[in-house]
Formats: sequence, C-alpha cells, structure tokens
Amino acid sequence: MPNYQVTKAIHDAIVSDCQNGMTIDVLVKKHKVPLAMINKIISCVKPKKLSHPERAKRRLEIVQAFNCGMKIDEIAKKFSVSKEYVKHLAIPRMSRKDRSVRRSKIVNDYIQGIPIDEICKKHSVCKGTVKDTIPQLSHEQRANRRKAIADEYNAGASVDQLCAKYHVTKVTVHSAVIESGRTINRVLSQYPRKDKPNRTLEIVRRMLDGERGSDIAKDMRVSNQYVSQIRIAAINSGFKFSKNDDDL
Repeated sequence: MPNYQVTKAIHDAIVSDCQNGMTIDVLVKKHKVPLAMINKIISCVKPKKLSHPERAKRRLEIVQAFNCGMKIDEIAKKFSVSKEYVKHLAIPRMSRKDRSVRRSKIVNDYIQGIPIDEICKKHSVCKGTVKDTIPQLSHEQRANRRKAIADEYNAGASVDQLCAKYHVTKVTVHSAVIESGRTINRVLSQYPRKDKPNRTLEIVRRMLDGERGSDIAKDMRVSNQYVSQIRIAAINSGFKFSKNDDDL
C-alpha cells in the first residue's frame, strides 16, 4: 500500500472518531481504509481530554454497565479504558478490617474440611487467594487439624479420603497418624517376604502352564518386571516355556 492516500476530510473524520473512543476495527469498517493507514493516522493523534463532568459521567456509566451484568472486557472496549480501570471503579474495595475477617472465615472453613472450590464460591475469591490465606494457620490451628486427621483415620477413614478432605499430602496424613501413636495400615501382599521362594516357584509353574505374565503379575500383586526377571532366570536354568511371554 505504498501509494495509498486519503483525503483531508477522511483524515479529519478518522482523527475525530478516534478521539471520541471509536476502536480501530470499527474505523476500518466505517471509512473503508486499510488497517495500516488507520494505524499511521492515529499514531500521532493525542487522545481527547475529557472535562471533569464528562469523566464523572463516564465513571457512572461504567458502574451502571457493570451492575447491569456487562462483562469487564466488554465495558473496557466500549469506553476505551483498561480492564484494571473498570475493576477499580465497579468492584468496591474491602477495608483492611473486612479483609482480615474474610481471611479468618476462609481459614475456619478450610479447617472444617470444606473444599477449596466451595470456599471460593462462598467468599467470591479465587483459588490463589485461598491458597495464600491457608499458610497463615497458627501453630494451634495446624495442631488441631493434625489431631482431626488422626482421629478420623482411627475411625476408619482412608488416607486418600483425608487428603481430599483436608487438601493435604499423604506425608502429612502419615505423620499426623504416627504422632497419635498409630501406624498406617498397608495392603499386604498375598505372598509375604518369608514365602518368596514359594512365590517364585508359583510364578514359574503358572508360566509353564501357559499363563500370560501380565495376568500372573496382576493376580499375585507383583510387577511385570519381577515376573520377567523370574522367567529369564528360569530359562537360564533350563526351563522351556510353551510360548514366548512377550506380553509383559
């Protein structure tokens, strides 16, 4: 578009519309001028300064638009202002005392085991605010939470259930239970360590019967790699299997 030019009337109209807050895409459609030329024209245009009554009127219109349900990005585009400016006008800021009260309520809800998503919805905050508030638990509050975790575990709750309820890791649950004098119940293998030779012979016998290695591993609660190692050792010892066990 090296030789493209616009008349003075179109140039002045573009400048005027730009100062009145018209967006670039609307300018292109209205004046049927290429985007590059629009950018070139408005690059030197200084924004029109609003008078004090005009700014007050615009602030009122922004707040009214927000209260009517219009989205923040739509308001910012309509009035040619930033999203931060819209939030500053439309969303009332909480006082320091109110924020402190809200933090206390968030902490109490978290201690009671309310999920983070419900806390966010209840207090109209994001997950980041909740997570930033949670570390502010006092030593006494953390101790009470650990005691509650241990009590519920002793009452029959599983580790996974406690992790989901209190939003903590398994390490935290384990340490809380151990502090209470209990031990974590683990799922024991069908074949204890002292019966390891019998388990090895059982695996070899089942492979000689033609069973798949993956089925043996799943049934005996061992890894596929462990079954494969036994198979290789058995082959080196002279055993011959009816088929290649390549499905491990």
